[in-house]
Amino acid sequence: MTYKIIKGSKMKKLLIFILAIIILLGACSPKNIPEDVAPTPSSDYSEIEEITPAYSSEESEEAAPPTPTNVSADSNTTKPTNTPVPQENTDAPSDYPPEGYGPENFPDNINPLTGLSVENPELLDQRPISVKMPLFPRSVRPQWGLSQAALVYEYYHNGGITRFNVIFYGREAEQLAPIRSARFSDENFIRMYKATLTFGGTYEDVSEHFFNSSFASQLLYTVTSDPCPPREGYPVCRYDPDNMNHLMGNTKLLSEYFTAQGLDNIRQDLDGMFFQVNPPQDAETGTQLRIRYTDANFHLWDYHSDIEEYVRYQENETTSEESYSILTDNNNNIPISADNVVVLIVPHKKLESDHEAYYLQLSGSGDAYAFRDGKMYLVQWNRPTLDSVLYLTFPNGDLFPFRPGNTWFEVIGINSDIIEQDVGLKIRAYIP
Repeated sequence: MTYKIIKGSKMKKLLIFILAIIILLGACSPKNIPEDVAPTPSSDYSEIEEITPAYSSEESEEAAPPTPTNVSADSNTTKPTNTPVPQENTDAPSDYPPEGYGPENFPDNINPLTGLSVENPELLDQRPISVKMPLFPRSVRPQWGLSQAALVYEYYHNGGITRFNVIFYGREAEQLAPIRSARFSDENFIRMYKATLTFGGTYEDVSEHFFNSSFASQLLYTVTSDPCPPREGYPVCRYDPDNMNHLMGNTKLLSEYFTAQGLDNIRQDLDGMFFQVNPPQDAETGTQLRIRYTDANFHLWDYHSDIEEYVRYQENETTSEESYSILTDNNNNIPISADNVVVLIVPHKKLESDHEAYYLQLSGSGDAYAFRDGKMYLVQWNRPTLDSVLYLTFPNGDLFPFRPGNTWFEVIGINSDIIEQDVGLKIRAYIP
């Protein structure tokens, strides 16, 4: 692994060293100074060569962002304030078994992706539903349906931006949007969770690979112009006919659609994850996680002890400082929060293509950081086979217990800088 871990106690020495290097380089030719290797975002985050319908232009103007919450880049303790908290109760019940659930033999009413009981166990008698959602342009925020997801993977897409692969299982979302394009890396999540994938557009080489694969029947590729709302037989609609970002779906209708198309849409083997209410004792403080890809794309997870969850803050302007707004769900106005946030350190393979393309080599095992209950743990991620559900272990091989609830996975490259701070981690994500 080549990622760099910088201990908080070493930061002062590091800054002195960097200052000395800068002074030395100042006397040298500028050609000796390495250029920034971070991806450069395009001016409008458009994907010009992507397969799209006739409405190919992105929004030319973004909606005015909410009032910024400024957080000092140099502070380990400054916390955003005046945060509304999620109103939906997804906590584990008081009689949750101390030995937990998993990694196998889950009871019929326990969601193997959250460790929680579901109100309607029939929702587990189908495949998970995976949907691609964007973060950019900023006018697509707030998205619909993120708070209903069991799992979310955020990973580098192209042009300096990240996107979400959102996995719904055990809870329905009447509205989920916007739906955007797929990438090669989404194959990982289709295979891991035996999920369907709904996406709006993609590059030709991605489409060719996907529809010639063994999971082709699990795909819904749509650039529909059908007006909203979604309806039987038409599970995806367009709520703005003039914009590529405005596709909307419905989890119940999507599941019914795949069943009607002949897919074996039945309960799948999703064993692998392990859940316990009580956190492991040997831990570092993990109340904040900052990740920056570029000055246009950075975010913060901040632990709120009153709700025992991490709340998501997203940048609201392009800046080298830190300025955030709470990311919310357009369905219910509640902040996006997570019971677990996991940083996965994963090799990114650059593919030969006429567009920027990487593949997440998310197989085997690798290093990770797990955040739960305001604590941070150095762990290993594991995916021994292509159809294995990703799970976590301690360095000694023992299973790491997720907190019962939803999980967000933050996938970063192995060249990233990881700075350990008193409150958690500050990461500068570099790709590949």
